[in-house]
Order: sequence, then C-alpha cells, then structure tokens
Amino acid sequence: MTDERQPSGPAAPSWAPFAVCAAGERAPAPRGLESAEGVGDRLRTAAFAELQAREAFRWAARECSDACEELRAAWRGLAEAEERHLGWLLARMRALGQDPAARPVSAALWDSLTRRRSARDFAALISSAEERGRL
Repeated sequence: MTDERQPSGPAAPSWAPFAVCAAGERAPAPRGLESAEGVGDRLRTAAFAELQAREAFRWAARECSDACEELRAAWRGLAEAEERHLGWLLARMRALGQDPAARPVSAALWDSLTRRRSARDFAALISSAEERGRL
C-alpha cells in the first residue's frame, strides 16, 4: 500500500486517514453486511469516494482551463459539500469503532478524474461516478 499515485498525472493529495492500494491494485472485496466489519467496509468505501471527489473538484477548479469562473465556483462549492459528507461518514465509522485505515481502498476514481483535461470530460465522468454512488 502506498500514497504514490499515477506517475503521469498530478501528485495525489494526502489520503489520510485511509490506507491506499498501490496503483493498479484492487481493493479487497467488502465483507458481509451481517458483521460490523462489513458495514465498516461499505462506510470506508463511501467515505473514500467522498474524499476523492472533494479533491477532484478542487483539482478541476484549478486545472481545467476551459472552465468558466461560474463552473469553477460551483466545483469549489461541491468540494465543500463532499467535505461535509466525508465528515459524516467518518463520524459514523468512529461511532461504530471502525478504523478507516483497517483495509486498503483504491484511488482509481482520482486517477481517472485527473486524467481528464477538459471541463466537459471531467463533468461527464464525475457526474457518472456520482450517479453510480447513488445506486
């Protein structure tokens, strides 16, 4: 496990308090929901997705040069919303005695989002990821 990410893309932000898989490595499958650990696995995955989205929105607001200021401002606002969601999920994990670093998670979402160079491509991919997260 490492925090080193995609050599051709931007340096990854700090993923603390999570343990991150090496690039290209898959995260372990979640355990069953009948156990506290299985619930923790799902909370961990959701929380890490929120962290990746927060950082990706911040990245896009800085790096997508074709985005208008209104869109950049909207992305910064969405990053703040992702920060709140992350906090709620981490608080729930603490309440359940689940350690975010107990099992590795994959930063594939970050890697994919930060390979996008246009505002349109970034928006399409993050919209798709958000929709998958609702299912």
